[in-house]
Amino acid sequence: MYQLAVLIQQLGQGYLPLDLSLKEGRTALGLYTYVKRNLGTTTKEKAATHLGLASDSVMFLQSLAYLEFSLLNGLSAISNAPKGNDDPEQASRYVWKLIAVAKRQSLVADSSVLIPYLKEAFKQAERHHFTDASRVSVELLALLRANRYYEKSEYRHYREKATYYRELCRRLRKLKSAVNHLDLLERSWPPLQEREVAVSFLRGDMQRYREATNNLRFNLTYLTFEVKCCFLLADYSGVIAKAHEAIDFCLSQEERFHYLQSPYVASLSYALLQTDNYAEGLVYAKKLLSSQDAGSFQYLKTVELIVLLSFRSADFQQASDYFSLLQRDLRTQQWESYVLFSAYLLLLNKAGKIEDVSGRFGGSKTKLKDSLTAFTTSYPDSHNSIHLLLAQAFLELHRRRYANYRRVLEALLSIQPNSCSKRAGLLISALAILPEQAFHRVAVTRHTLKYFEKMGKHKADRPLEEIIPFELLWELFLDLLGMKRVSARKPRTKSTQS
Repeated sequence: MYQLAVLIQQLGQGYLPLDLSLKEGRTALGLYTYVKRNLGTTTKEKAATHLGLASDSVMFLQSLAYLEFSLLNGLSAISNAPKGNDDPEQASRYVWKLIAVAKRQSLVADSSVLIPYLKEAFKQAERHHFTDASRVSVELLALLRANRYYEKSEYRHYREKATYYRELCRRLRKLKSAVNHLDLLERSWPPLQEREVAVSFLRGDMQRYREATNNLRFNLTYLTFEVKCCFLLADYSGVIAKAHEAIDFCLSQEERFHYLQSPYVASLSYALLQTDNYAEGLVYAKKLLSSQDAGSFQYLKTVELIVLLSFRSADFQQASDYFSLLQRDLRTQQWESYVLFSAYLLLLNKAGKIEDVSGRFGGSKTKLKDSLTAFTTSYPDSHNSIHLLLAQAFLELHRRRYANYRRVLEALLSIQPNSCSKRAGLLISALAILPEQAFHRVAVTRHTLKYFEKMGKHKADRPLEEIIPFELLWELFLDLLGMKRVSARKPRTKSTQS
């Protein structure tokens, strides 16, 4: 049933080809409706009981097999919409199914549909700029027109097209390989000098392809490459410029290609986040969210971005409201940011900045140290575990458990300098002053001023390096301090009287 649920989820609102004149077709429709309504919770026995059948009955097993076959057919075929459908996913499935049928037909002597199917596949692939599908279909056409279905003029035409698409696909593979290399560098995040050397080499290698290639997919992939280069160098003004260039390029094409601007709008929003243009970033991010399917991966990534922008702009209630969307359809890929956001929402609730967050991850009954253990186990190379320690330090100070605060502070001070940003290092140095000055607000403020003067000279390199601006987080810590000194010494046990 799990496989069935996965297929139903992938089909989404797509067309499901069921023959309702058959009894197993009608039963399969009831099974489809039940499983779709109970995704992730249903079992074979529950589904059979719902349909009034035994789980091992012939009718149930036939309907189960029929539904699975229909789902696979629906996922690989175009819907009952006209063949000229501009939906790129539908068009891609249609083209590849034509190619698959044509390949099977190539084994049939004098097939009447082989050439027409390949021509239709090539026509639609070119129309939608599907480079791989164009190459495969036109290579088959050139081969067939040279041999079994020889036609001189068409053979020459398709041979030239095949040569063009082979070279285009080769260049695209090289370009995508460069993009993948940038992704690896972004995950490992080496020193800036190493990143600059890598980007310089890759740009020099790819520039010659850009000058010699004029294709929609290639141009967009190249712009993606340039955006990633700028991100890797923390050149956010460059990201903004390249993202605007990509968006303008998409909007200059036919309307059916306007959807391709979405990843560049997301990149633009992230760059605006890093340049402290939070209000403008939220405008772009919310506009992007309105154009996406609720619950899709890209939708959740955009929600994640809106939550982060809201945190940075100090609109904490908005961050909490959008966080509920992330929580409702949480996926594995969002778990890291979900844990970090939850910890900060708990912190903000205790600080009285947002409404109650009970029932969410990180509620009052959840121990952040358990979350920290799970986080470091799941993400051993992540530098973001510092946020959980900061939240834990705040909660210990909020409960006035000063000995526990000192233990969390020791964990923060043990972090290697190259494992956190300069701003985070300065914040940790400021937090270390609290017990030194006996948690006295005026004294702490006076002795930490130098750290925040230095902090203003630096910026976060990556989005999750800072969730709430550290200056604002520091204010929340100061709000917990009083005007009376608290002994920094650990309480001694009373000696027994002899």
